[in-house]
Amino acid sequence: MATTTVQVPDQTTYEEARNGAAAYLQSRLLAQDRVADENFEIPIIDLTPSFSASLEDRQVVAAQIRRACTTSGFFYISNHRIPGSACDGILHQADRFMHELPLSKKETLHLKNNKFGLGWEPSEYTSIAGDKEEKEVFNFAYEERLDLSGGDGKYKNLDGSTEKSNMWPDEQDLPGFYENVRTYYGAVSQIYQRCFLRSR
Repeated sequence: MATTTVQVPDQTTYEEARNGAAAYLQSRLLAQDRVADENFEIPIIDLTPSFSASLEDRQVVAAQIRRACTTSGFFYISNHRIPGSACDGILHQADRFMHELPLSKKETLHLKNNKFGLGWEPSEYTSIAGDKEEKEVFNFAYEERLDLSGGDGKYKNLDGSTEKSNMWPDEQDLPGFYENVRTYYGAVSQIYQRCFLRSR
């Protein structure tokens, strides 16, 4: 009977990964490039051509986004067609989550309780250089209830499972939060679907 040798990959601990990331970050911060610093700018990308029937127009926008991602690493967008009310609404829900939801309720939604890294991310949780970041994050992913079209039933998580991966505040703790997030997500997905369907 033939035997199979299974190679076990090197196990890098979480701490080793964090320390390596911190060292890399410090080396990048210390390596100053005066020319790059002087010419640094965050580009503003007009999405209007991405709604065009012309493939060429859409490719211009795609190239601008690619360039921004590989140079500055950041970009602003304009003319995205997402209603201002939806944008204001999601910012208001973020403010409510951060300031109205008690810490004990946030803790139950901590991303350490979620294998996909979804949920609440407190400011100190992602510090990799020993500093305290002044931000909080609430991460969520696609789910069919957010999709105004209802979805096609084919969505899978990164590990191939189909279980619901998002964690949401209870309605009684933060009334209307989920529905307002859904309004924003729906507005964004409608714009995306128009662009995607046109480009197929």
